[in-house]
Amino acid sequence: MLKRSSSTAGFDVSPSKKQLRHHGLKWRQGLPDQFEPPLHDGEAVHSLLTRALGLALKAVGFDGAEPVAMESFRALTEEYMVNFVTSVRKSMLSSRRTQAIPQDYLQALYEHQLTLSSLILHLDPPVSPEKSQPLLASESTPEAGQIVFFPSFTPILDSKPNCHSSAYIPRHFPALPGEHTFRTTWDAVNREKDPRKIRERATEEGRLGEEALRRLVGTGSRQGKKDGEPKRQSAADLRKRRKELWESTMDALAEETGGVPDSSHDTNGGNMDNVSTFPSTLLKKQRRENNGMSAVTLGERLLTEVKEERLDELLRSLRDVHSPQKTSQLGLPPLDRLLNLFLHPRPRDTPSYTQFDSTQSHPRFEPPKRPKQPVVEITSTAPCAGKRHLLYYIAAASVLPRSYDSILLQGQEGAVVVLDTDNQFDVIRLRDVLSSLLTSRLKPLSPHAAAPSPSDLSSLLHDSLQQIHIFRPQSPPSLLSTVHSLPTYLMDPTAHYSSPRPLQTLIVTNLSAFLWQTQLESDEAPRLEHQNANPFIQYHRSMVQELSNVQQTLGCVIVAANQGLSALQWMRKGEVSVKPHMPGVWNDFCTLKLVVGREVVRKFGPGISADEAIHEREQRQKAVAECGFWCRVNWWDSGEWDAGVAEGLQTLDRGGAFSFHISGMGVRIEDVG
Repeated sequence: MLKRSSSTAGFDVSPSKKQLRHHGLKWRQGLPDQFEPPLHDGEAVHSLLTRALGLALKAVGFDGAEPVAMESFRALTEEYMVNFVTSVRKSMLSSRRTQAIPQDYLQALYEHQLTLSSLILHLDPPVSPEKSQPLLASESTPEAGQIVFFPSFTPILDSKPNCHSSAYIPRHFPALPGEHTFRTTWDAVNREKDPRKIRERATEEGRLGEEALRRLVGTGSRQGKKDGEPKRQSAADLRKRRKELWESTMDALAEETGGVPDSSHDTNGGNMDNVSTFPSTLLKKQRRENNGMSAVTLGERLLTEVKEERLDELLRSLRDVHSPQKTSQLGLPPLDRLLNLFLHPRPRDTPSYTQFDSTQSHPRFEPPKRPKQPVVEITSTAPCAGKRHLLYYIAAASVLPRSYDSILLQGQEGAVVVLDTDNQFDVIRLRDVLSSLLTSRLKPLSPHAAAPSPSDLSSLLHDSLQQIHIFRPQSPPSLLSTVHSLPTYLMDPTAHYSSPRPLQTLIVTNLSAFLWQTQLESDEAPRLEHQNANPFIQYHRSMVQELSNVQQTLGCVIVAANQGLSALQWMRKGEVSVKPHMPGVWNDFCTLKLVVGREVVRKFGPGISADEAIHEREQRQKAVAECGFWCRVNWWDSGEWDAGVAEGLQTLDRGGAFSFHISGMGVRIEDVG
């Protein structure tokens, strides 16, 4: 059976004999008979390649070329050669060969779209062999019969010098081996080739160089000061200088009146050391003679009490000192009582200075302290604890007018700014709470008076809702920028409808909204030397600073809600304690800390059956619906309270705690106080 058809007519005819073909190289590069392959560096290879390109350009008609053009031409040629060799190596490695064969070069020609016929023209190049095939440099070989001397290693391998140099070694000990056996020889350090390590080492060297330069500059500046250059005086030096001038003036005044005990004392300058020691003696003498207030003592103390401040700070201090005390800060009576207790633990009629008494020592004027600002924090340790509904009630009481058609609404008649950091502030629920509060307080003074119409209620509700401004920052920088721009926004009469009203309350819905984000940024940031540079601490410090600026400028109450991370601890007499997780800068800024929670409803008994549970379902549901919420003072940091706060809380009913109920209509506060 035949595998394929034969091209011959018969099977007995023998095929024609194949002719032998001999292959050989037509051009050979002239090489010396005896040579060793020289070691060429990169510069030599580049120069040879540039020379070859120059010969090729001259052969095709170019007389010259710019160095930049030649360098670009050489770089393109090198890139093309590298790509071609890479294709050859890829074909070689894919066939698991260690050396390239002609098939690898054919595959590389195919990938570069080159045919064998296109290479025939390069077999007879237009450049003469003398120019295209230069002789390679070869090392000089010694002539025949010439003796070659190599360096001797005898001094290194000989151990006899060691025996003579070590006289403490006994002579019967064997000789020491060569030094090369127990001493290390110099070894060349390998050059680092890892780019990452090279960059790290360069960065470290740059940092060290910068530190050395800073030390050098600091040494030069200190040396300049030692050489007589004037240095900038500090605040303490200026105060000391002013005090010396004042004492010298008082001394000159006393000298004119004949009260100077030593006529040799120079008050016009000269020896300033005597001036600094003289006033104490003068004051003691005049105090013994007059037994009363001396001009020198009074002037000295008045100068020490002088304080520099800006005009806005002065006006703010005057407003805090002379403004009447507000008995209602939030429009919620039990919360207002707690806030006033923490703000003013002592009576306001306490004098801010000591009355003068001639029998006592000279009184020292004490300026009145700036009162604390109302900052309230409402914390809950469990979800659905009622703190957000308490915020709705505070916002509604802040925007309600004080009266309407001779009816007292007991509102604050202000504006409210809400920073909704967690995007959960419900405007519909706020409208329901405001409507419920408005309906409960719109009670006519007499039964014969007409009640407000639904249109009047709707108009009053609409006007009140226009006084609430809600902002939703999405990041810590956005929150800081929003708080910083609040004064500019609220003082613009064309931006909103609240320009006639003051800012009453600033509400932050969740202090912990960006807590973990800032904590993650702080953990990912490199370890810093100073704790103040920590992004976590820096963010909260900036937030407190911005809130404090807004409060001092607009005189508002700050109410912030927070989600507690620690368990609720019950103490004696119904007191509660929750460990704060906010940084200390916020804890110092906060005035009143409250904890809210839900009252516990008794569960089903352990032995109740399913039928009994179904039978008591309606009663149980009614008990859950009537269950209220409680709000108490957080006693965690009670040791840092002002004197009189803890005693004041004990005088309040239930220690200042109050209850509130939440229903579908609104929020109802139980005030027993």
